[in-house]
Amino acid sequence: MRRGWSERDPARILITGCSSGIGRALCTELSGRGHHVIATAREQADWPAEPPMAARLELDVTDADSIAAAAEAAGPVDVLINNAGVTAWAPLEVMPIDTAHRVFDTNVWGTLRMARALLPGMRARRRGRLINISSAALRGYPSSVSTPPARRPWRR
Repeated sequence: MRRGWSERDPARILITGCSSGIGRALCTELSGRGHHVIATAREQADWPAEPPMAARLELDVTDADSIAAAAEAAGPVDVLINNAGVTAWAPLEVMPIDTAHRVFDTNVWGTLRMARALLPGMRARRRGRLINISSAALRGYPSSVSTPPARRPWRR
Protein backbone atom coordinates (compact mmCIF):
# COMPACT_ATOMS: atom_id res chain seq x y z
CA MET A 1 0.00 0.00 0.00
CA ARG A 2 1.28 3.46 -0.83
CA ARG A 3 2.22 5.82 1.96
CA GLY A 4 0.55 8.96 0.65
CA TRP A 5 -0.59 11.12 -2.20
CA SER A 6 0.80 14.33 -3.65
CA GLU A 7 -0.03 17.02 -6.18
CA ARG A 8 1.68 14.89 -8.85
CA ASP A 9 -0.33 11.84 -7.80
CA PRO A 10 -3.71 13.15 -6.58
CA ALA A 11 -6.10 11.10 -4.49
CA ARG A 12 -9.86 10.68 -4.95
CA ILE A 13 -11.23 11.92 -1.64
CA LEU A 14 -14.87 11.60 -0.56
CA ILE A 15 -15.81 13.93 2.29
CA THR A 16 -19.13 13.74 4.14
CA GLY A 17 -20.73 16.82 5.66
CA CYS A 18 -19.34 19.49 3.32
CA SER A 19 -22.04 22.13 3.74
CA SER A 20 -20.03 24.17 6.26
CA GLY A 21 -17.28 24.17 8.86
CA ILE A 22 -14.52 21.58 8.79
CA GLY A 23 -15.96 19.74 5.78
CA ARG A 24 -16.11 22.87 3.66
CA ALA A 25 -12.58 23.87 4.74
CA LEU A 26 -11.27 20.40 3.86
CA CYS A 27 -12.84 20.66 0.40
CA THR A 28 -11.13 24.00 -0.16
CA GLU A 29 -7.74 22.84 1.11
CA LEU A 30 -7.63 19.44 -0.57
CA SER A 31 -8.99 20.56 -3.93
CA GLY A 32 -6.50 23.45 -3.80
CA ARG A 33 -3.74 20.85 -3.47
CA GLY A 34 -4.91 19.18 -6.66
CA HIS A 35 -6.81 16.23 -5.22
CA HIS A 36 -10.08 15.04 -6.76
CA VAL A 37 -12.55 15.95 -4.02
CA ILE A 38 -16.04 14.48 -3.94
CA ALA A 39 -18.05 16.77 -1.67
CA THR A 40 -21.24 15.46 -0.10
CA ALA A 41 -24.11 17.04 1.79
CA ARG A 42 -27.67 16.02 2.61
CA GLU A 43 -29.27 18.53 0.28
CA GLN A 44 -28.11 20.31 -2.84
CA ALA A 45 -29.01 23.68 -1.29
CA ASP A 46 -26.40 23.03 1.44
CA TRP A 47 -23.45 22.95 -0.95
CA PRO A 48 -21.07 25.88 -0.94
CA ALA A 49 -20.67 27.69 -4.26
CA GLU A 50 -16.89 27.59 -3.90
CA PRO A 51 -14.44 25.94 -4.22
CA PRO A 52 -14.87 23.96 -7.42
CA MET A 53 -15.04 20.24 -6.64
CA ALA A 54 -14.44 17.16 -8.74
CA ALA A 55 -18.00 16.13 -7.91
CA ARG A 56 -20.87 17.02 -5.62
CA LEU A 57 -23.18 14.32 -4.41
CA GLU A 58 -26.27 14.33 -2.26
CA LEU A 59 -25.67 11.97 0.64
CA ASP A 60 -27.57 11.24 3.83
CA VAL A 61 -25.38 9.02 6.03
CA THR A 62 -28.50 7.80 7.87
CA ASP A 63 -29.99 6.32 4.68
CA ALA A 64 -28.56 3.07 3.26
CA ASP A 65 -29.99 3.73 -0.22
CA SER A 66 -28.43 7.21 -0.29
CA ILE A 67 -25.06 5.75 0.72
CA ALA A 68 -25.23 3.03 -1.94
CA ALA A 69 -26.11 5.57 -4.65
CA ALA A 70 -23.31 7.93 -3.59
CA ALA A 71 -20.75 5.11 -3.41
CA GLU A 72 -21.69 3.97 -6.92
CA ALA A 73 -21.61 7.53 -8.30
CA ALA A 74 -18.26 8.28 -6.63
CA GLY A 75 -16.49 5.27 -8.09
CA PRO A 76 -13.16 4.18 -6.61
CA VAL A 77 -12.27 6.30 -3.56
CA ASP A 78 -8.76 6.52 -2.12
CA VAL A 79 -9.67 8.45 1.04
CA LEU A 80 -12.94 8.58 2.97
CA ILE A 81 -13.24 11.47 5.41
CA ASN A 82 -16.22 10.91 7.70
CA ASN A 83 -17.05 14.45 8.76
CA ALA A 84 -20.88 14.55 8.79
CA GLY A 85 -22.25 15.17 12.25
CA VAL A 86 -25.09 16.68 14.22
CA THR A 87 -25.34 17.93 17.78
CA ALA A 88 -28.10 18.22 20.33
CA TRP A 89 -27.58 20.82 23.01
CA ALA A 90 -29.57 19.39 25.88
CA PRO A 91 -28.73 17.84 29.23
CA LEU A 92 -28.89 14.06 29.01
CA GLU A 93 -31.75 13.72 31.49
CA VAL A 94 -34.08 15.95 29.45
CA MET A 95 -32.96 15.11 25.90
CA PRO A 96 -35.77 13.39 24.02
CA ILE A 97 -34.86 9.84 23.05
CA ASP A 98 -35.67 10.51 19.39
CA THR A 99 -33.13 13.36 19.44
CA ALA A 100 -30.47 11.05 20.90
CA HIS A 101 -31.32 8.47 18.22
CA ARG A 102 -30.86 11.11 15.49
CA VAL A 103 -27.46 12.14 16.89
CA PHE A 104 -26.23 8.54 17.16
CA ASP A 105 -27.66 7.59 13.77
CA THR A 106 -25.64 10.34 12.09
CA ASN A 107 -22.48 10.52 14.20
CA VAL A 108 -21.92 6.86 15.06
CA TRP A 109 -23.90 4.62 12.74
CA GLY A 110 -23.45 6.95 9.75
CA THR A 111 -19.68 6.71 10.13
CA LEU A 112 -19.92 2.91 10.29
CA ARG A 113 -22.25 2.76 7.26
CA MET A 114 -19.85 4.86 5.16
CA ALA A 115 -16.85 2.75 6.16
CA ARG A 116 -18.71 -0.46 5.32
CA ALA A 117 -19.68 0.95 1.91
CA LEU A 118 -16.20 2.11 0.84
CA LEU A 119 -13.62 -0.02 2.69
CA PRO A 120 -14.18 -3.17 0.59
CA GLY A 121 -13.11 -1.28 -2.56
CA MET A 122 -10.06 0.12 -0.78
CA ARG A 123 -9.07 -3.36 0.39
CA ALA A 124 -9.55 -4.80 -3.09
CA ARG A 125 -7.25 -2.10 -4.54
CA ARG A 126 -4.86 -2.50 -1.58
CA ARG A 127 -4.95 1.24 -1.22
CA GLY A 128 -6.94 3.70 0.87
CA ARG A 129 -7.36 5.68 4.04
CA LEU A 130 -10.26 6.19 6.43
CA ILE A 131 -10.33 9.40 8.46
CA ASN A 132 -13.01 10.03 11.10
CA ILE A 133 -13.57 13.55 12.37
CA SER A 134 -15.43 14.42 15.55
CA SER A 135 -15.92 17.84 17.03
CA ALA A 136 -16.92 16.48 20.43
CA ALA A 137 -15.10 13.53 21.91
CA LEU A 138 -13.38 12.46 25.08
CA ARG A 139 -9.83 11.26 25.47
CA GLY A 140 -9.52 7.56 24.90
CA TYR A 141 -7.94 5.29 27.47
CA PRO A 142 -6.37 1.86 27.14
CA SER A 143 -8.88 -0.88 27.90
CA SER A 144 -7.03 -2.07 30.99
CA VAL A 145 -6.33 1.30 32.57
CA SER A 146 -8.86 0.67 35.34
CA THR A 147 -7.55 -2.78 36.26
CA PRO A 148 -4.61 -1.82 38.54
CA PRO A 149 -6.64 0.56 40.75
CA ALA A 150 -9.44 -2.01 41.00
CA ARG A 151 -6.99 -4.63 42.27
CA ARG A 152 -5.68 -2.46 45.09
CA PRO A 153 -7.31 -3.00 48.49
CA TRP A 154 -9.50 -0.19 49.78
CA ARG A 155 -7.65 2.03 52.20
CA ARG A 156 -9.16 4.23 54.87
